Amino acid sequence: MDFDPPKSTPGDKEPTSKEEQAFFIHFMKNDNLGRIAHAHLAHVDRNGALCSEGQELAKLHSIAVDYPKTGEPAELTRSLIPSKYPHYMQKHGKDKYHSESILGILHDKIERIDLVRDKDPTPETLSLDSSLLIPEIEGYEVYLDEARNLLQEYNYKLWIIMDKYEISSEAQVLSGYIQDLQNNHKKDKGNADQEKLTHLVKKLTQSFTNVFWVGFPPEMRDKYKDVGALKKAFAWYKVTYSQEEEYSPLLSFAWLPYKALCELKRRSKQTVK
Repeated sequence: MDFDPPKSTPGDKEPTSKEEQAFFIHFMKNDNLGRIAHAHLAHVDRNGALCSEGQELAKLHSIAVDYPKTGEPAELTRSLIPSKYPHYMQKHGKDKYHSESILGILHDKIERIDLVRDKDPTPETLSLDSSLLIPEIEGYEVYLDEARNLLQEYNYKLWIIMDKYEISSEAQVLSGYIQDLQNNHKKDKGNADQEKLTHLVKKLTQSFTNVFWVGFPPEMRDKYKDVGALKKAFAWYKVTYSQEEEYSPLLSFAWLPYKALCELKRRSKQTVK
């Protein structure tokens, strides 16, 4: 699409404070960028990007983007306002239809995924991936006692953090999608708490990742393909997925050396071949 956008007109003098105030008020009253973008999405979802409404709204969108520079507002006429919106736009109070476009399909697939808070494991649902036990890591048992002690220490510290911020789901804490904070706090306080929580969790996981390399020579750090690292990683994984607590067990300890577990999985597939 090609068209000539409006040009800004340079002034011959510095604007006064009153002129700046008047322009700001005029801008706020006529800023239609968001409405134009939503109208464009709704029209092209049903009729394609080359529909007449879509092209006209694309021009208006460009004008609206440049409005602060040119001073020329984009006028969204009633004829360009959609009568219905695709369901994935979640326009409450507006008429909508079920979109079969790729955006509608993706929205439906995502909606079907349960919230991570509903996927916390129970001891009964834990399953140890036995394929990771490849011949190269024979003798991993020497790391089990240490792994059990570290698991208890890690879980205790993580529980303290979760209890402090009233977070019930380990998955939320580790993923950063912390719905409990969003629900239980005002927005500003919730954002501040989330930053603090993220910092604490990052500090904890980094601390125990460093602990993983204790006992290895300095030059071995981050050498996840080393057999010693693979043995230790499997020991951490096994003690984590063998927990028998009555409550929902914490699992993130096992995945601190995730690169080593990925290497184990890769080698296990090669062994099968």
